[in-house]
Amino acid sequence: ESLPVERRSAGGLGGVARAFAVLVKDRRYVGLALAGTMVAAAMFGYISASPFLLEEGFGLSPQVFSVCFGANALGIVGMSQLGRMLLRRTSSETLLRWGVGQGVIGAVALSVALLGRLGLAAVLVSLFVMVSAVGLALPFSSVLAMDLHRKTAGSASALLGTAQFALGAVTAPLVGFGDRETGTALAFTAVGAAALAVVGLVMAGLLTRRPAASG
Repeated sequence: ESLPVERRSAGGLGGVARAFAVLVKDRRYVGLALAGTMVAAAMFGYISASPFLLEEGFGLSPQVFSVCFGANALGIVGMSQLGRMLLRRTSSETLLRWGVGQGVIGAVALSVALLGRLGLAAVLVSLFVMVSAVGLALPFSSVLAMDLHRKTAGSASALLGTAQFALGAVTAPLVGFGDRETGTALAFTAVGAAALAVVGLVMAGLLTRRPAASG
C-alpha cells in the first residue's frame, strides 16, 4: 500500500506468468534459486528418512530421536545467526558458497558413514553438518536471487518458495526406495542434491566470479 501508484503491478494471472517467464530465463536467478533450494531438498530428504533410519535402523527411542531432531533444528537456527554476524565481514555470495560447501561436506560424509557402516555417531554428526547448512545457504540464496528482480520481488519470492516445496516433494519419496533402515537411498539423494547445488553456484557465476567486498 506504500508503493507509488505508478510503480504498482496490475497483477492477474497474465502478469504473474510474464514475471515468471522473465525469472526462469535469468540464468543467475535460476542458479541462485537452485543452490539454496537443493541444500534444502537434502534436508527434506532427511526429514522423511530419519525416523526409519534412526529409530528402526539404529534403534533410537522416540525420545532420543526427538532430541537428535531438535539438535539439527537448532543447528539451522545457529547457522542463520552466525551468517548474520559474518555478513559484517564478508559478502552474501561468500556465505552462500560456504553454505553450499558445508552441505556438500555433510552429504558426502553421510554417504561414507552410511555406506561404510561407520556407526551412529558418524551418521549423527554428518546429518548435523548437512542439515544445519540450510541456515546459511537458503537465506543468502533467497536474498541474492530477489535482489536481481526488485521490481517483481513478489513473483521472485513466490517462485523461490514454489521451487523449494516442489523439489522437497520430489526428494521425500526418493529416500524411500530400497531398505529405508539402512539409509542407502538417503545417501544417494543427499549427494545428488548437493551436486545440483554446486551446479547452481556455477550457473550463478559464484565459482568463477570474484565476490563483492560486502553483502
